[in-house]
Amino acid sequence: ETASTPLRLRRFETTAWKAWKDGDLDPIYEVLFDGKNTLRVARPDGAEPFFLHRVAQTKTLLGRWASSASASGGLAAAEVAAVGAHTSELRLSAEPSRRRFRLVRRTLFSWEARAEPKSAGDGAVELVYVVEHTEGSDRVTFRRADAAAGDKGSVEMRRVGAVTSGAGEKAGSPVKPAP
Repeated sequence: ETASTPLRLRRFETTAWKAWKDGDLDPIYEVLFDGKNTLRVARPDGAEPFFLHRVAQTKTLLGRWASSASASGGLAAAEVAAVGAHTSELRLSAEPSRRRFRLVRRTLFSWEARAEPKSAGDGAVELVYVVEHTEGSDRVTFRRADAAAGDKGSVEMRRVGAVTSGAGEKAGSPVKPAP
């Protein structure tokens, strides 16, 4: 409900805040912090609270990825990079189109690859891919946003230079980027 409306937080106790929309007199959320990794967000009307958990930044999604099989008209290779030296924002560069997408973490193991709005006044963000990756793994799955998991719209890639031992592959041979 507040995806486009920023909230103002006011501290009431050491680990407690209340959140207001600009212009409102009453808070719409009460926020409690456990001092470690969890926020408890509740509405003052007693509705079921929800919890937000801190997630460590990914260390193994960054880098170059390549598909071992040619995906007809789909992704052949990709690169995930940090936008700056001191930021957690990630960008995906997809080949062969060379389009760039902003990555937004959606769950512990998945990100959304979003195309930026075409103009500054256009707030529409296009969700293009869902990126699935388990931390520490040398595999990543790129799935079109409109495709179901395991559908033909999915492409599995491996880290460029990673040692492989899958079926039909020579054990210990590095994955080479798609041409």
